[in-house]
Amino acid sequence: MVSNLKDRLKSLEPHSPLLFYIAGGLTLVFTYMIAAVIFQLPKIELRGGTSVLFNAADILVILAIFGLYRVLSEEAPRLTRYGLISLAIAGVLYIYYLISNSLWLISKLTNTRLAPSFLHSNIGNYALVLIVLVGFALFSLALIQSDHYPKILGILLIIPAFTTLTSGFQAYLIPEVITMDASNWISLITSGLEGLALIGMGFVVANREKVKNYTFEDPLADIPRHT
Repeated sequence: MVSNLKDRLKSLEPHSPLLFYIAGGLTLVFTYMIAAVIFQLPKIELRGGTSVLFNAADILVILAIFGLYRVLSEEAPRLTRYGLISLAIAGVLYIYYLISNSLWLISKLTNTRLAPSFLHSNIGNYALVLIVLVGFALFSLALIQSDHYPKILGILLIIPAFTTLTSGFQAYLIPEVITMDASNWISLITSGLEGLALIGMGFVVANREKVKNYTFEDPLADIPRHT
C-alpha cells in the first residue's frame, strides 16, 4: 500500500517546481491587490474571487509538497507520514472551500443561490489552520534533515507555515482587535513573503544539485594576511 502511494505521488515529482511557481505567482497577485488598496495603485478586479485565488494556490502548494514525498519518505518516514496525513486532510478541506467559494462567486455574479449558508464555520477554519501548520512544520523538519534536498528548502517552508498561522489569527481569532488598515498591512507582508518563498522553493527544487553544491566564496580569501 505504501509503495503504491509512493508510485502515485511520484508522478507529481517532476511537476513540483512548476506547482510552486504557479502557487507563488497567484499569491503575489493577491499581494499586489492588497498593495493597490494601500498605495492607490491600478487595481485588479476579481469581484470577490480572492478566496478562490487563495484556495487554488493552497491546493497547488500541497500538491507540490506531495511531489517531494517519495524521497523524503525514505529519509524521514515518520515525519513525512504524519505530514502527508495532515496535508491530505487540509487538501480535502481546501478543495471543499474552493468549490463552496466558487459557488458563492457564481451566485454573486449571476444573482442566483447556489451556495448554502452553512458551507463555512469558524471551527472548520480553526481546524484548517492547525492542520496546515502541523503538515508544513513536519515536512519542513523532514526537508531540513534531508540529504537529497538542500536545507534551505525546509527553511523556506517555514515561511508559509508562519504566514498560515498569522493569517489564521488575523482572519479568525482577532478580527475585532485590529483595524482594516492594520489588516491590509499584515496581509501585504505575509502574502508577499509567502509568494516569494514559494517561488524560491520552486527554484531550489528545479536546481537542486546546483543549490546543494553552491558554496559562498570568502571575499577576503585573496587578501594577504599578516601575522
